[in-house]
Amino acid sequence: MGRVFIKQGKWIGYVIYTVLLTTGLLYYRFPADKIEAYLVSEAAGTDPPMVLSLKEVRPGFPPGIHLIDAGISLRAAPQQDLLRASSISITPAAWSFLSGTPRYYFKAHAYTGDMEGHVDLERYATDAPFATSLRLKGIHIGDHPYLAPLLGRNVSGVLEGAIHFAGQQNRLIDGAGQGTIVITDGSVKLLQPVLGLDTLDFDRLSMEMAMKDRKLSLNRV
Repeated sequence: MGRVFIKQGKWIGYVIYTVLLTTGLLYYRFPADKIEAYLVSEAAGTDPPMVLSLKEVRPGFPPGIHLIDAGISLRAAPQQDLLRASSISITPAAWSFLSGTPRYYFKAHAYTGDMEGHVDLERYATDAPFATSLRLKGIHIGDHPYLAPLLGRNVSGVLEGAIHFAGQQNRLIDGAGQGTIVITDGSVKLLQPVLGLDTLDFDRLSMEMAMKDRKLSLNRV
């Protein structure tokens, strides 16, 4: 019996050694520079053109990639991040490789909250139509450095919601989408004091949003 355990122990040790060696080689040989260059190039080819900045690209497990300190901005205003995430994880769905309709799961940590969802492509091509679903949780909008200048006033609150969008990479502006967003514990700086109040505080604000024909509409619910 003791010999059996010793023999099994050797095999277990060999398997662990093989896994560790393979993992080490994966990290050592991981083509981070090539992946980063590819992602930056793809962002530049969107309409409107985008600028993607990355501090680091790492391999992930399950198989995928981790983007560290990732920022995306319009080429026309590269210093104003539309989104800045401390980390973004992207993992392909294993079954999608067999179906011919790729699906990628993603999760990002930004502004003290999380964004997660998936992207479905109609085929394996960068210009293929796609549809994405995104869930927001615990996003502190007051931490976004360019939201106040964009709105012309200081705003704060915690954002949650769900958004669906469909379009093509080379024609993002022509895409369509809808969603529901909720802001809690919010505050809006008034342009002019009203009854001695400089800010308007609210407990909860819920809105439905729709994007179509290059127009974004918001309706309070």
